[in-house]
This record gives sequence, C-alpha cells and structure tokens, in this order.
Amino acid sequence: SSGGSSSSSGGMGFMCPPGGGMACNVPADCPSNACYTLGALGGVCSECDEDADCAFGCSAGNPLSGDCAFCCDGTLGCGCETDLACQGGLPCAQLLSVPGIIDISTCSECASDADCPGGNLCAPSYDLSSLGGQLGCVPPMSLPNGEGCDIAGSGDMQCVSGNCASATLMGIPIIGVCSECDEDADCGGGVCVLPEIVLVGVMLDVVPGMCI
Repeated sequence: SSGGSSSSSGGMGFMCPPGGGMACNVPADCPSNACYTLGALGGVCSECDEDADCAFGCSAGNPLSGDCAFCCDGTLGCGCETDLACQGGLPCAQLLSVPGIIDISTCSECASDADCPGGNLCAPSYDLSSLGGQLGCVPPMSLPNGEGCDIAGSGDMQCVSGNCASATLMGIPIIGVCSECDEDADCGGGVCVLPEIVLVGVMLDVVPGMCI
C-alpha cells in the first residue's frame, strides 16, 4: 500500500462489504491496510491502493459510492499504473486525469492513435459509475453523441458530429464527449450548452453538449 514498504500489504482475502467500504484517510484506518484515495473526494478501505498490492493491477475504487478498489487480472479494463500490470502486451493507458484529484489508467487496446491499424483512432470508453473503462481503436467519425472521445487528440475526428467537447464536473474539465456542438457557431444561430458530468445520487453520468 502507498506510504508503506514495497512489499505487498493489501488485504489478503479482503471482501468489500455490502453497502461499500469504510471511509478512510490513511492505510492505518483500514483492516486491509489499504486506503484508496481520490484527492478531495476522500478514500475508501479497499483490497489495494496500488499495483504493488496485487499480482497484476489495482482497479479504482469510488469513495463517493463506497465501491472498494480491487486487484484484477491484467485483462482489458483492469486498473494499472504501468504496462507491467497488464497481460498479453496490452498497454497501460491513461483514462481519467484531474490534476491533484483523479489519475486512473487501465489496461487498454491502445494508448495512442499510432497503436491502431488501418487509420483507426484510439478513443476512450468510460464507465463513470465505476470510474473505469478502457481505450480502444475505432473507425474515424464513428462515435455517436454521448460517447467518450480523446479531447487532447483526434477527438473531433472520432465523433459522427465532428465535435468532441470538454465535459466538466463542478467547472473542472474531466473528459471529452461527442456532442452536437462545442461552440455556438455549430448551432446555426442557436446557443451551445456544453456537456456536463452530473452527480445522480452517488453515481456520475454524462449529459452531452447540445444546441438550444
């Protein structure tokens, strides 16, 4: 666990209790000695809080919902810190990044467009309910509105609409989302409402950008 020795110290045989893990601030708060934290969102007692606690990688927990972080098997979508946590030559690709709060990577089909054959593009697929997902190769102009796109790269070319817009949570840009628009000029005289990530109970959901 982070802050401890380099030896595995995650909870052997840890089971996430019904209703979610206990809130925590430091590993010592947890019987498993693993407190998975996401900045200001807090922490949750978990099986692991880093790859060193696992045979492969540690998949993200969600302190908002109490879902515990857990060790997974290095296949597609598993959490990781480096390529070493992934099986079968899969790269460990950054999925979600909010400086100082969230930095989540998962074992993915690709880490950049260069990893995709035949002119396909590397696009993120998000499961915000579990703060997970993966990156995969998609044909250009193939993703419908509401799907994730690479806002820092070829996102506009990945979306049917040609618009990869930045979705914010409480004003902080989180992910790119294929949307009807990403500026008023896309709306033929209307106004573009940019996409948002909204909190529904303890789950995150995406509202794509649209013209009004």
